[in-house]
Amino acid sequence: MKHSFTLVELILVVLIMGLIYSLAIGRFYSKENLKIDNIANLKESLLLFKEKEEDKITFVIYDNCNKNAVLINDTLTYENIDFDSFDELVIYDLDTYLNPKIIDYPNIFLKGKSYDVCFKFTIYPNGSNDSYIVKKDNKYYVFKSYFEELKIVKTLDKAIETFLDKNLLPRPGTYYENE
Repeated sequence: MKHSFTLVELILVVLIMGLIYSLAIGRFYSKENLKIDNIANLKESLLLFKEKEEDKITFVIYDNCNKNAVLINDTLTYENIDFDSFDELVIYDLDTYLNPKIIDYPNIFLKGKSYDVCFKFTIYPNGSNDSYIVKKDNKYYVFKSYFEELKIVKTLDKAIETFLDKNLLPRPGTYYENE
């Protein structure tokens, strides 16, 4: 006589396997062991620290670029994350005339002390992030605010062009054409 498994027995086996798998992965995938490999995958690396959908995650390099930390909802959560050197970074934003200016970050207060900030990158609860241009190793990394992939270019002029969304800027002579 043939014997087969019932549907309940199969579902029970799948549930047990899923439970074992989730426990094993959780043990090997600890946030304390996360590494921020390079600036090109900074956003993806920081998203691994997100615990809840409404979390605001900030990565900051401070104290003469010797220390780093991850803040979740502006609370110091992880310190001295293993990361590749972000030394010699130059961070640009555009002024009101669309000229590049180097960002000078305000000090940050951690554990009751004030520290100078070399670099700061925040991912907000809605999924947007800080937007600016970062120069490292003769490459320009263009971080845009909303859901766009990081762009890497070779010149500051190309970075500014990439940073600006031409579709949002008025074109010369087109505003009054329809009147």
